[in-house]
Parts: sequence; structure tokens; C-alpha cells
Amino acid sequence: MKRKLSKAGGKALSVALAMATVVSAAPFSVAAEDNVALAQTQETEGNALRLWYDEEAPNSYTGWEQWALPLGNSAIGASVFGGVQTERIQLNEKSLWSGGPSDSRPDYNGGNIESKGQNGKVMAQLKEKLKNGQGFDSGLAGQLVGVSDDAGVQGYGYYLSYGNMYLDFKNVTKNNVSGYSRDLDLRTAVAGVNYDLNGAHYTRENFVSYPDNVLVTRLTATDGGTLDFDVRVEPDEAKGGSTNGAGENSYARTFDKKVADNAIAIDGQLKDNQLKFSSYTKVIKDDGTAGQIKDDSTNGKITVSGAKAITIITSIGTDYKNDYPKYRTGETKEQLAALVKGYVSGAEAKVKAGGYETLKEDHVNDYDHIFGRLDLNIGQAVSDKTTDKLLEAYKKGTASETEKRYLELMLFQYGRYLTMGSSRETPVNEDGTKNERRATLPSNLQGIWVGANNSAWHSDYHMNVNLQMNYWPTYTTNMAECAEPLIDYVDSLREPGRITAKIYAGVESTEANPENGFMAHTQNNPYGWTNPGWAFDWGWSPAGVPWILQNCWEYYEFTGDTEYMQTHIYPMMKEEATLYDQMLMRDNDGKLVSVPSYSPEHGPRTAGNTYEHSLIWQLYEDTITAAETLGVDEAKVAQWKKNQADLKGPIEIGDSGQIKEWYNETTLNTDENGQKMGEGYGHRHISHMLGLYPGDLIAQNDEWLAAAKVSMQNRTDVTTGWAMAQRVATWARLAEGDKAHDVLSKMITNNKIMTNLWDTHAPFQIDGNFGYTAAVAEMLVQSNMGHIDLMPAVPKAWGTGNVKGVLARGNFAVDMAWADNKLTEAAIHSNNGGEAVVQYENLSLATVKDSDGNLVEITPLTSDRISFDTEAGKTYTITAIPDNTLAAAPTGLKVTKIKDGETVLTWDAVKAKTEVSYNVYRQIEGCEWVQVETELKAAEWTDRDAWDVLGTLKYKVTAVIDGKESEFSSEAAVDDCRNMIGMIDDQDKRIKYTGGWGDWISQEGNYGGSVKFLEDPTGTETAELTFCGTGIEVFSCTQNDRGKVEISIDGEVWATADTYSATQKRQAKIFSTEEHKDKTLEYGIHTVKVRAMGEKNASASRDKVELDAFNVLNTEAARVETVEVTSASGMTTVSKAGSTLQMKATVTPAEAINKGVTWSVTTKSGSAAATIDENGLLSTGTANGVVTVKATSKENAEISGTCEITVAIPDVTAQSEIIEDCSDDKNSKNPKITWSETGWGDPYTGEADKHHGGTKTETSTEGAWFSYTFTGTGIKFYAQKNNTQGKFTVQLDGQPAGDAVLWEEKSGGSPQQCVFEKTDLENTQHTIKFTAASDHGNINVNIDYLEVFAPATASVDKSALQAAIEKYSGLNKDDYEEGLWNEFKKAYDDAVNGMNDDKTTKEQADKLAVALNAAGAKLEAADIPAPTIPEDAKATVRGVTSTEATVLWTKLPRAESYKVYAVEHEGTAKALKAITNTVPDNAGEPVTTRETTVRFKNLKPGTFYVFMIVGVNHENEASANALCSEPFMTVAAADEKAPAQVSGISVVKEGEKDVKITWNPSKDPEGSKVTYIVYVDGVIVSESDKTEYTLKNADESKDYSIRIVAVDESGNKAVPAVINLTVDDWNAKTVVGVEKLADLKVKKGTAADKLDLPKTVNVTLEGGRLAATLEVKWTTDNYNADQVGTQMLSGELQKKKGVKIPKEFKTVKINVIVEASEVNPPQPEGGVVTEVEKPADLTVEFGTSVEKLALPKEVNVILDNKVEDKLSVKWNTDAYKADEAGTYELTGTLQAKEYTTIPENFKTVTINVTVKEKGGEVDPPKPEDKVVIAVEKLADLTVKFGTPAEKLALPKEVKVTLANKAEDKLSIVWNTDAYKADKAGTYKLTGTLQTKEGITIPEEFRKVTVNVTVEEKGKVPPTSGKEEGKNNSGAVQTGDDKNVWLPIAGLVAAIAVVAAVLIIKNKKKK
Repeated sequence: MKRKLSKAGGKALSVALAMATVVSAAPFSVAAEDNVALAQTQETEGNALRLWYDEEAPNSYTGWEQWALPLGNSAIGASVFGGVQTERIQLNEKSLWSGGPSDSRPDYNGGNIESKGQNGKVMAQLKEKLKNGQGFDSGLAGQLVGVSDDAGVQGYGYYLSYGNMYLDFKNVTKNNVSGYSRDLDLRTAVAGVNYDLNGAHYTRENFVSYPDNVLVTRLTATDGGTLDFDVRVEPDEAKGGSTNGAGENSYARTFDKKVADNAIAIDGQLKDNQLKFSSYTKVIKDDGTAGQIKDDSTNGKITVSGAKAITIITSIGTDYKNDYPKYRTGETKEQLAALVKGYVSGAEAKVKAGGYETLKEDHVNDYDHIFGRLDLNIGQAVSDKTTDKLLEAYKKGTASETEKRYLELMLFQYGRYLTMGSSRETPVNEDGTKNERRATLPSNLQGIWVGANNSAWHSDYHMNVNLQMNYWPTYTTNMAECAEPLIDYVDSLREPGRITAKIYAGVESTEANPENGFMAHTQNNPYGWTNPGWAFDWGWSPAGVPWILQNCWEYYEFTGDTEYMQTHIYPMMKEEATLYDQMLMRDNDGKLVSVPSYSPEHGPRTAGNTYEHSLIWQLYEDTITAAETLGVDEAKVAQWKKNQADLKGPIEIGDSGQIKEWYNETTLNTDENGQKMGEGYGHRHISHMLGLYPGDLIAQNDEWLAAAKVSMQNRTDVTTGWAMAQRVATWARLAEGDKAHDVLSKMITNNKIMTNLWDTHAPFQIDGNFGYTAAVAEMLVQSNMGHIDLMPAVPKAWGTGNVKGVLARGNFAVDMAWADNKLTEAAIHSNNGGEAVVQYENLSLATVKDSDGNLVEITPLTSDRISFDTEAGKTYTITAIPDNTLAAAPTGLKVTKIKDGETVLTWDAVKAKTEVSYNVYRQIEGCEWVQVETELKAAEWTDRDAWDVLGTLKYKVTAVIDGKESEFSSEAAVDDCRNMIGMIDDQDKRIKYTGGWGDWISQEGNYGGSVKFLEDPTGTETAELTFCGTGIEVFSCTQNDRGKVEISIDGEVWATADTYSATQKRQAKIFSTEEHKDKTLEYGIHTVKVRAMGEKNASASRDKVELDAFNVLNTEAARVETVEVTSASGMTTVSKAGSTLQMKATVTPAEAINKGVTWSVTTKSGSAAATIDENGLLSTGTANGVVTVKATSKENAEISGTCEITVAIPDVTAQSEIIEDCSDDKNSKNPKITWSETGWGDPYTGEADKHHGGTKTETSTEGAWFSYTFTGTGIKFYAQKNNTQGKFTVQLDGQPAGDAVLWEEKSGGSPQQCVFEKTDLENTQHTIKFTAASDHGNINVNIDYLEVFAPATASVDKSALQAAIEKYSGLNKDDYEEGLWNEFKKAYDDAVNGMNDDKTTKEQADKLAVALNAAGAKLEAADIPAPTIPEDAKATVRGVTSTEATVLWTKLPRAESYKVYAVEHEGTAKALKAITNTVPDNAGEPVTTRETTVRFKNLKPGTFYVFMIVGVNHENEASANALCSEPFMTVAAADEKAPAQVSGISVVKEGEKDVKITWNPSKDPEGSKVTYIVYVDGVIVSESDKTEYTLKNADESKDYSIRIVAVDESGNKAVPAVINLTVDDWNAKTVVGVEKLADLKVKKGTAADKLDLPKTVNVTLEGGRLAATLEVKWTTDNYNADQVGTQMLSGELQKKKGVKIPKEFKTVKINVIVEASEVNPPQPEGGVVTEVEKPADLTVEFGTSVEKLALPKEVNVILDNKVEDKLSVKWNTDAYKADEAGTYELTGTLQAKEYTTIPENFKTVTINVTVKEKGGEVDPPKPEDKVVIAVEKLADLTVKFGTPAEKLALPKEVKVTLANKAEDKLSIVWNTDAYKADKAGTYKLTGTLQTKEGITIPEEFRKVTVNVTVEEKGKVPPTSGKEEGKNNSGAVQTGDDKNVWLPIAGLVAAIAVVAAVLIIKNKKKK
């Protein structure tokens, strides 16, 4: 069965971790040497983890970004190009940053601007406006910005390139070498180059050593070759080839270079901030080898000649130190140079002492110590293709499946490699202290590697996803120490962040309160740049801190290092939670919101949103857990819990079923006013999903999980590289493995991975690499929801594989192996100890063994989830996992609809050896799934209850094979194929796309204003449309760079279409079925598929493909001929501002199938502007003029109709006219505007939705101009503003009139902005001229449109007439008397004619209005008959489920509304006959509607109903009778309750080899029949209704893992009972008794460690033999030395070979009596109540007073020490009424005795007291009443010592006397729990009489008892005729008189589900 997402309860992670780390914290997982080797080597041929190429990287920025191979050690980075003639190694040092404090910036404060935040006043003003109901002030929020510094010269700076090391080789070029290869070995972190030249072989190796902090380059020449080259090191002084506009001062530097002693030393500093830097490069020749090394100081290089082996060692450093506020070490230039040289000298010494291999070995061993922890196999095979060619083959679809797996695996391990290269822990000195001088910064946007000084986004630390993503894989892939630089960095933001908190939030840290809150935002640098950035819409993100703190907190979750958490992590979390305590405000609903909030990087500025609130929730969640783990800050924890509970949201579900991104979102990306919110669809950020991944919030609720899928689908798959990686991880969290893999694959096929496997945004961003690796780990193992989830999202593509060393929270390393997508074995290595909770399908049936091969006691929490205790350092192997997987689901389900009431389902037939049938399930409007058809033989079905009124329908199908139902198919929505004749635009949702199709939204001649496109097809992308018709046509845009497509219909290829043309042709028909005369399509459902082939003809420059539209043909259908447009009211003139007018389109002929139209409206004249929705509702504005309403046929866009609507508002004094930039066809500039001869291009039609009229016209030529001559009183000029734009100078009538400035600070662009206006002009002719000019260094400018203002022509006021028409339009003629109606109709028609006549005067209009109102009033005053029910009226019931049903009915005459009742009835023939057309009194409240259909949603399952419809006219008179539907019954509620877990297990050895297992019957809550499945070692050995199983021929030398599962008739399964039958069970003796320990008396103040507690205790073993002793381990945590009195301490018996300790004997107790001064007398033995007997019910005569009630004064109880006792009861009789017949439940409270504890759940008992009817019994006797009135007394038994319970001759039946004096026998079920076979004495056993049909057993006769006396050992009972050699127990009698039977206590671990388990984390998952 499919795995369900689920979640466990209890906040136990921190507790478990804290307990585990008391002994020792093992922060990093290293798999044990003896761990089960599940993950075999990945290598088949060659190295499976090797990037390699057969050509050098180009010597360019692109070569660096896409081809060079990276090396690093967290401080030094290197990128190796592998050049033959010149080797280039790009050098980086992670702290080489400009910006921050500087001589030129003495007052640097992290970019904060006090005037912008005003010390919290701006934020306070925002909150105040919200409180006062003024709404959110977006403009005010926009003030919250910091210093603008894209140039990097105002303190933000840049991460800079250090430079390059060049090796210039002599007498060699790339053209004269052979066998060239360069590679990067991920297993050793060594990059190499190999080639042959003139018979000699040359090699190079490069690595950056973490132990030695040096870059090492090794060169060798063999077979007669020599090394001849120069070494140069060149600091990088150029801006570089990246994208940003870095200012020169941001990267300028000064330096000295010295060449001496075969070394190049460089020492310098940056001009911007005086940061010192130093590098030292030493060239070494192997001792005793040939060759020379010479210094060339003149040219700054070192020359090597004639050498055989050379080692070059380089180190780099700066004087940066992450220490606020100076950020410097304080070292002098000389000290820094000495430090750097020292690293090189140390490495050189190693080479001199042990050779180069010693240096390399230290590097490899250090690297492998972390990298080697995790190994993965997903079915890959090593490809012989170079990495770039393998990547290309994957994209093109030509790679084999094993090659694809190889690349996917490589990318996974590459992310781990890059993590180690860019982020390592601070090294430890020999004395154990940290070498803080080598502490490094975290990984940045490019890790540690930059190839220029102007990297995109400064290669900074972005905290709105990027920095977080960098560290997502660090923990799960077993590299936890690599996160330490991040934690240190976040901690370093606190001090500068307090300044930001003060300025922008008004939260100040003082000397008295130094850690009151810190704030940082999207962008930071190494110098405390914590301000909100220079534009609010990307910069403001205080929630970035809570988000990055999740990364920090996970260090503790994974490692369990409590001390580190306490000192490094909790203080940050506490301070940040404290900040939000002060920043949050209460909204009008009393909820806490974060103000202002912004969801990265789109949408509105709001008060709170899902992004911020999810992160704040998680911050509180984790901080609370941390504080409770540490036992600190109790008061703060209480406040945090309250704040967390009061947060708005954080998750809300919208009207589209989505997770809302903003709380005022309704449907997807739409607000309550219907306005679009943000970019929404396809946007790269999925910030509202953070509660799902990496957070824990969304997974707590199944509804939220379902909504998350809706939101994820809305965001689509293909976007930037990092955003696709985030999607993969998020889909994995949703347990959608195949979907996750699909997006992962698209990352590769959509060019998000470059040839060196770096991820690209574009440009290069390393976060996508890390996100990819994290996502793969998430597919393999998840542990965020309180348990270790094995294989939660492993896709089908990875069907067979294994993994070693994935890390789960709790510091558990996980190994797994799987085949056919099923787990075959798993191993959990416990690094810290503690409880492991593990989940996988059927895991409760699996076998778990520890490192010593012993069976492990497990507790099944569910059928799929188990828990077990672990010891640190041990490995727990899980095997024998039963495969109860259901058969694979049917595939290919399609659902189509061609008429209302029917859907046609088809699917692929399932192949099986036996007959297959199918079941169909349907869902209505997202509610429950209901089985609607069963036992279908064909793979098709028609649903004839699929009415439109039901709403959205979805379907699933299962196959039934050999009586077992398969998994569900994927759900399928309905493809509505009605009204499809005609054009189907590329954006139509009925078209299904696969692959990376892009959208181009443009009005430039494309159908519908858009096309789908593929820039670089792989041959696998498709577009598919299911349609109903007789033919299809395909339209594209052809061009000279276009390729070919393949077109198939219903799976058959029809044609290959070439979309090449010499010139561009839009809406080009590239395929039509009508052109294929040899083939025909019958009318019906067909599917057309267009596949981009990735091929082109020789003339085409590329193989790009575009799809514009389909055209569905239907030769059998009537075609649309005309469309006529009118208004529903008849009005074509409106006189009121803001009017709405319903338009209607009449399509002819009437038989036309597709009568759909598309509405549009344009301005014909004047200033009138209007909008029209898809239903034809026209909304006019406030300006006068004429608009043309157009309805265009959806079948044929050439056919349309129009209607002109005049807007004539009387009080309009001015009107405006829009002058577009373009011509009417949008292809050229507007000829009404005069343009300069040069500089202007054609209008830009891209991004049509952003520009008025769909275009703007641009120029980049300074001096280019345009002018316009107009007559009017004013003019406005609109353009798109941006930070790339300049300005226009403006002249009006030849005079300067100012500037039109298009520049703005923020990027992204603000379209349709008014940049110039001039009003108050004389109403004469004017000429205005705009000339392009430079501004802010930009010359780009554009024009969108002009708006000219002029006085308006006066209009007649007809508003009263319009109001009258609107009031009386839409009345129904049939509701009124004919004469009265005709009189009204004449007045109405006259009014409409007058309204539309422009000659009508105001007086005439008012007179017409009066006449219409009078005629309408007469209609209203007339009596209207109540609605009636015609004989042919009908009400039909559709879409019935367990709680819902729809009724639809015939419209009733004169009914304006309806009252609809759902009336219950019994469903019997009598009840059906009793139904009339009169609504009964008990019908309940009706649903009122104006429609003729209603869906009821709260019906009772399995209940008979009839719907009754009452018509109501507009005078509120109801029909005399009701229209009744046919009776129906709702679907019975599904039985989802499982039987009780099997209990009462007994295991007895029978004979020499057999073991018999028996158990008590399991009860089902629904009374269903229960059967039992028995598993032995994961294999089913028995399925029956018997409560016993015998294990035949059991092998005493092996262990058995046995499970018993109770199953009801609905297939619900109980949690299995667990029996571990071990080797020890065969020979070990079982403890059957423990000596009672004497009380221990001590004086007050005696410390726990001074208590003389017994170290051992005597126990009795089976057979009566006394064991030597068992050790006991005491727990004294609850002991109080100063508390006088008796304190009970508990101890745990310790295991001993040969002794089996049952659960009930594992714990021993001792009373410690603390005395004050004299010895207290011994206290009586007490205990805890564990069972209370229910008192028998009472029946009393009418009038019996309370005092006369024989209520029991005591009840029997059983204590935890098995002792029976009695407790008195105090009854509450308030509810009792002596003079009112009936049954009363009275409650009594148990009264505690001294030393007896009564738990809460046992403190009360109840009794039913029945008062008889006055003068008689409550219920008169029924005929042949059979009520038990007496039960026969049973005879007592005496048995021999040792007789087991199952051998007791307890009576199976007992005689009873009935009320009718008859006798009968009833069977008995005995409870033998109190019986002890090995303890002499008398036991009172209780039996329960079993119900028999027709017999009633009163409660007082329900129980019977018998006394069983066990004789003293050795006493011989009277002979019973049994066989000689057997005792009464049936056990084999041996020669020494010892019983060898296995009692229950010795064998069974029948483990019940416990309520509280210390597990990984208190979270719930389903």
C-alpha cells in the first residue's frame, strides 16, 4: 500500500538527545567498522565519481564559469583550467572582501540609515495606521531601506578574485599532444591533467589541503620527457567578465611582488578598506632528480627547466577577522606574510621528509574522513562519455538509463564535495584548542570560487533562501562539522544586528539588557552589513534570521551536542525570539502579525504573510524546545508559547485549495478585489512552502499537505537552478518521489547544470548544487517529523540501489538496500544511544537485531512505525520486511466529457495470468472518494451521473486480481471536450505539456497574444490535446531558426512538420488532417501530440520550436455563422458613473455546437473606458464617450458581433483621449506622433500585460525625439521606469517645460508611470516635444502612451430613467396577469427607447422614469398566485456520497426562490408509502436558494432521505405542496477502525520440537468478524480465525521473530503483537518471582549516594529453583533526603546469561523511610490502582428515595503489585429523580486510603439506576422474554503445583435459569491473569458469560467465579488417569522432574502501543 505521510507526538528530540549526550556527545557520525555493508562500491569500470574532459577549459570568464574544475579547503579556493600551453589556476581566498570599515568610512555602521528607520518610528507609524483602520501603507513601508551600493564602494563591497597562477609551458601546444584528459576525482578531491607528447607522458595533480592550508600542484614527466615552464602569480586587478557594475575602487589594490628562493611572495592591501593580503608560492624539485629552478625577479616569475618532478605549494591569507566592529586581526604586513609563508614551509617540510605522497596522503585521509561517510548506489553504471558529452546526452535523451543514474549520482556527491571545499570546521591544535586564526567564513553565493571582481550579487550572503540552501545537505549527508562556519557567522551578526534592530524596529539593547534582539535582512557581507538593502521589495526580510537559525538548530537535532547548543545556538535563538516578542503587533482580530512583511521576491507589502509567520512559528517552536531541553527561561517559554499560539495563520487555505501566500489571497495569486497578487504562477520563490521544507509546520495537517500540492503545481517546475532544487526537496517532503525526480531531471535537461556541473541561476550560483544534494538525501531518508522515515520518496527510476551513511536526527546513521523500489534491509547505527523510531511500510512485522545478533525488543507504534532502545556505538539491522505491497495500479486513466451527465473513462488494461476486474472511484468537489462501479471486465466505463451541477469530478481506478485490490491509479480530472470546435490557444489548460516549454506573452500577431517555445529541444518535449471532433490543425510561428516537430494522433504518427521558413510567419498552419486524404478521423474523442524532435533541416540555424494554437475541426457539426450582441436590459446608453451592463451574445444557427464567445471592449471615441468579464458583464468608468463591445466566436475568430455603448454622464466636465505609442496593428510607431528620423525602433510587444495597449517604444540614442500636436487643456506622458532608464527633456510650444525622469532606484521596472504632466492650458492647439537625455549614466528611454485632456460636451441627466430600467429589467412575464404585463411592457420599452435616444431631454427622461416606476409599482402591488407543482415537475438526486447529495428540479411557475428540505425516513416499505407532498414537522431547517439545484453537505451516512422542494414567489408566498425527489440512501460510512491489538498471549513448548502460541480473541469496535495473520520472520505462516498457532519443528539454535495481526472484514489491521523467541528462551529459566525487599531506614539528610541500597536481589525461577542473584540498578532521581516519611525507589533488574526477565518483573521497589529523630513504625504496603471493578446496575421501584438506594459503599480494586483491595465510594446523586421513570447514570468518587494512589482515570466509577414506570416495570415483558434470573454455582478446583493456566479444567459452560422458568447453558470466557501456577495458594478466577441470541443477561449475572487452589510443591494429587510420564500441565516430564515448558512470561514481548515515547521530536505526520 502507498505510504502515508504521518507524524508522531511528543516534544522528545531534545530530551532524548540531552539524555544521550550526558555520557558523551558524538557530533559527527562515523559508521561503525562492523556495520552491515549494505552499500557496495559504486565503481564498475573506472571511478564512478570522476568528472573528466578531453579538452582544456577556455581561458575566459565563461571558461572559468562553465568548464574549470574547483578545488578548496574552506579558506583557499582554486579553479583548474587544464591548459596545455598555459595552465591557469584561478585563486581565491574567502575573506578577500572589499567594503566594511575603512579609513574613508570611519562611521561605517553596516549600511543602516537612521533617517529611514527613525529608530522604529516608521514601523510604529505602520502599526498605528493599521490599528486606526487606515490599512497598510505600502509607501511608508518602502522607506525602510539602507545604503545603496551596487558599485560596492559605500561599504557593501565585493567578494574579490585574488588572482591567477599561470604555468607557461615551452615547446608544446594543445595541437601537438595526444591522449589529453583532465579530471576531478571526487573521492580524493584531486584535479589532474594527463597527456602524451613525443612518446613521453605528462601528469599534473592539484589539491587544496585542509590539514596544511595550502594549494599543491604536482607535475611529472616520464618516458624521457622533461618539465620546462615558467611559474607566474598575478593578482586580479581588472573588473572581470561577470555581470555586476562594480566600481573600480571596490576591487583596486596595491601590492609588492618578490621572487627569491624559488618562491613568489606577494603582499598588498585593498584600496577600499585597507584589508591586507598575502600569498606565498614555492616551487620545489624532488631531491636527487634532474632539472633546474631559477628565479626571474625582473619578470616576476620562476623558471623550471629539464625537470622530472616538481611540486608547487601556495598559501594565501588576509588580516580579516570576524570580530565586530573592526574586523581585523591587528597583524602587521610582516606578521601576515610570515603566517602565510609558514603554511608553505610546513608543507614543504613534509615533502622534504616523506616526499610529495606524504602531503597528498594527509590531504586524502582528512578529506575521506568526512566524504567517505556516505556512499550511494541508484543503479548507475560508469559511462565512457566525458562529463560534458554525458550531460549533453542526458539533455538530448540519448543517454542510457544507467548513464542517467550515473550523472544524477555524480551531482549528488558533487554537492557534498563542494560543501567540503567551501565550508570546514575550525582546525584543532595539538592541545585540543581551536586554531581560531584558521576560522573561516561560511559558503557564499558562489561557495568560495569567483572568477572576477564583479560577481553577480557581489557573491554575498543572501538570506532569503540562498545561504540557507547552502547548508541544507550538510547534516543529512553526514558532514555536520562543515556547518560550524555558518553558526559562527550568524552569531557574528548579532552585535551589528542590534544596531539594525534599534534603527528599524526601535528595539534597543542596553547595558542592562544587552541581548534584546538583533535584525538582519536579505543581503549581508562579512562586515556586519545587516541593513534592509537599498530596495524594500528585495531587501526587507527580517525573517531571514529565523530561517537561517533553523540551519543552526539542526546542528543540535542531528548531533545531539547539548553543550554546543547551549553555548553557541540557544543564545542566538533566544535573542531573536525576544526581538519578535517586541516586533509583533495584534491586528483587529487579536492575532499577532509581523509588520511590514514581504514574500520574496514578489507581491504586495502586507501586515504578515505566510513566509514570515511560518518562520516565526518555527523559531518559537525550536527555541521553546531548546529552552525546555536546557531547563532554562521558564517565563520566556510561557510567553513564547502564547505568542506562537496567537500568530495569525501561519497556514491558511485559499479558495483554490492552495496554501495562501498572503492572508488576503482568495483564489491563487488573487486578492479579495480580484486583483493579481505578485507573479504567482511559475515564480521562482516558493516562500509560502517553507513550513513544509525545511520546516515542520505544514506536515502536521493532512489538509495543509494537500493544499501544498496545489501551491506547488501553481509554481510549476522549470525556473532558476536553485529554485528547481528547492522544488525537488519540497516534492520529496510531500512523499512524491516520481515528481521530485521529474523536476530533478528537468534541472539537467533545462540547462540548469553547466559542463563543470556547477548550478546556474543563471549566472553561476552554488546554492542549486547544495539544494540538489539535500533534495536527494530527502528522497532517501527523512527525520524531521519525529521518526526516521526510510525511502519516503525514492522514485521508480531508482528502483534498485543502496546507501550507506545518511544521517538522521538523533545522530542515527542509516544504511539501506532496496530492490524493485522495496526496502530489503536497513541498518540504524546509533551514535548517541537513545530511542530510535523508524518508519517504513509493514516495518512492525520486520525483524530487528543488534550488533551482537540478538533480537531487539520493539514497540509497534503503528503497522509501519516501530520504536526500540539503542546503545551508543551499536548498529541495529532490520530485515525480513514483508512485502505486502498491493498490485500495481492501472495506468493511463483518461476521463472525457462530450455531453452533460456523462463522462467516459478509459485506461490501460492490466495484464495478469488470471482474470482481472476493475473498480471505479469518484470524488466530487474535493470531498470523499466513493466507489461508483465494481467488477468491470473492460478497461472502460461511462459514468452517467456526471452532471455539471455536481462541480469538479475526479476519478481513480483499481484492478482486482485474485480477489485482491490493487493500489489506486493516479487521479484523473475530466477533460471537457464540449465546445471545442475552433481555435485552442497555447495557454489553454486543456493542453498538457511535458518538458521545459517557455511562455512568450506578446501581442505581435500570435493567436491569443502568446506562444509556447523551446529554445533547445531535447527530442522528448511534447504538447498534447484531447479533443472531440473530426480533425485537427496545428499553428506555429515559423522562422529561419526553427526545427521540426512530429505530429501523432491517437498514438499514430501522421506527419513530420518543418517549422523552418526563410522569413518569420506568425499563425502559420504547419499541420492539418484535411491535407491527409488517405486518413480519416471519425467523430469522437481523439488525442493529438506534438513532439519537438530536436532536429532541423540544413538551412535552419537552430532547432527552436514554437506552438501557437490548435484548431479543432468537426465536419459533422453546424458551424457558427453570426454573432449578435445586445444588452440584456436593452439599454445602449448609460448615464450613471460606474454603471454595469449585462451583455448577451446570440449565436446562429441554433444548432451550432460551440456557442462560446470571447468578450472584449475598446474605446471608440471620447475618454470612456470600460472592462468586461468573461461572462459579458460590462463595467463603465467615470468618463464619457463610446465603447464598442465585441463578442468573438470561440469556434471561429473571424466571426464576431459588436454593440456600441454610449457613456453620457451629466456632471463630467472634462474628458481625455489616449494616444498610444503604436499603430492600430501594433507593428509600427503611431503615425499621429512625429518621430525623429533616427533612434526609434518598432514598438516592443513583449510583456504586453505590463504596457498600455500591449506595447512601448524605446530608444538608446541620446537626442532622439518625438512630438505631438493636440488641442486641449492638459497632457500626461506615461512610460516604464527602471534603474536602467534615463530621462527626456520637455518643450511645450517651443519653451522648456522641465524633465520627464524615467530613472528609479529599484530594479525590475515600474510600468505605466506618469513621468510628466501639464495642466491648466488654454483650450487651444499645442505642440509638446520629448528629447532623450542621459540620467544616472543611463540613456535608455521609452514611451508607453500620452493622455490629452479637453472640456467635455454636456450630457443629459438620464440617471433616474436608468435606475428605473435597472430596477425592472429581468421580470418574468409568466408571473403576472397578461393585461397588467402588457401595460408594464409598453412603459418599459418606451423607457429603453428614450434612454438610447440621444435627442431625449431631461424632462422627457424623467417623465419616462415616472411612467415606468408607476407601471412597475402596479406589478408589485398585484396579487401573484403562490407557485404550483405541475404534474410533469420532477426532482432528481445526483452525486450521492456518505454525507452529500445534489438535488435538481424543474423550475416551478412563479417561484422566485425555493426552500429545500432533506427529510429522513426509515427506508421501509411502510415509510416509503407514508411519504407525501407535505413537509413533515421534523424536517429541520431548509436550504433557501434562487437556483434549481442544491447540494446538501451534512447528511448522515447510511441514512434514507427524500428531498422536498417548496416554491416561494417574490411576495414570499410558498407553494401549498412540495415537490418530492425519489427516495435515496446515502453511502454507508467506511469502516476505518481496526480491531484491538492481540493480547493475552501464551507460548508453551509442546513435545520436543513444537511451540504453541495462543491468545485472547480481539474485539472489533464495529463488531466485525476478526481473523488473524501470523508472521514468522516476516513470512505469513497462518491466516485464520483461530486464536492459536503452532510453530512446528522449531530449531532451538535459532531465533524467531513472530508477529500476530488482527484483521477485520474491512481489511483494517491492528498493530501487531510482538513475540521474540530467542535462543536464550530455549534454555534460559524465566523469573517467576522476586523477593520483597526489606524497608530501608535512614536519617533525614542522608544523601542518595549514601543509601545502602541492595546491589543484588534474589529471584525465583520457573520450577521453583532459587537463582543465585540478579544485579539491580537503582534510580534515585526522585529521592529527597530532607523529606521525612516513606519514599519508594525503583530499580531495574540487570540481564544475566541463562535468565529471562519478563516485563512484569523487570522493576523492583524498595521503601526508604527517612526518619526525623525516632524510628517510625513500619508503613503498610500500598500501591497504585490499576483496575476498578464496575458496580452492578440497579433497578428500583418508582418513588424510591435516594436514601433507600442500595448503592455500593465499596468497590473492588487491583493495585499495581497485583494485590486486591476495596476502596469506599462517595456517590453524587444530584441527577437522580425518584418520581420520574428512566435510567440515571450516577457518579461516585473513590476515597483514597493511606499509601494508596488513585490515578486520575480511576478516581470515579459509575452506576446505572433505573426507576420503573409508576405501577409497573420500565419495559413491559415481551413475549417469550428470556432473561437470566439465576446462575448455577460452580465447583472449586484443586490442581498440582505448576499446572499452567491453559491446562486448568475450567468449565466451558454454566447452567442458567431464565425468567420464563426455562433452563439453558451459556458459554464462559475466563480471565486467568490472576492465576500463578508456581505459587501455592487459592486464586479467585472470574469468567464472563457470553451472549446468546434471544437471551438477555442482566449485569448482576454477567460474571461467574471459581476458586482454584494450587497445592504446595511436591504434594501428589489424587490419580486422574493421565498417561504416565506427564503432569497435569501437559509438559514433558524429564528425569530430574524439571518442567521444560515455556511460560508466557519467558517468551513473549507482546508489546502494547505506549502513549509516551521519547522519540526524535514531538511532531505528527500521517
